[in-house]
Amino acid sequence: MPYISKNTFGFLFECIATMLLVLKGYAILKRRYKVAQGEIDIIARKGNMIIFVEAKARKKHFNYYPPVRYNQIRRIQNAANIFLMKHKLYNKVPIRFDVFLLSGLSIKHIKNVW
Repeated sequence: MPYISKNTFGFLFECIATMLLVLKGYAILKRRYKVAQGEIDIIARKGNMIIFVEAKARKKHFNYYPPVRYNQIRRIQNAANIFLMKHKLYNKVPIRFDVFLLSGLSIKHIKNVW
């Protein structure tokens, strides 16, 4: 099997997570949203809700939960706040933080993780 770098593996899983969200009826607003205070893998909308999605991929099964550490949660929330400040249209809508997990051969979409 050819070697795939960690960054490439993560990027490919972000693409898969994006496709699965689209198939579930989500509209993708942004991918790989980066600001100095943090980053968000996928920003989506479903109905009147904005969803900030972290895609986590491991070649082997996760052996810890939650899959997103506190400092990463803080950076995602900071980036989400900046996104909402820049896009006033979404200021009054409900938001949610989801995680897509690829662990071994299984993919899970965990809604409202924090």
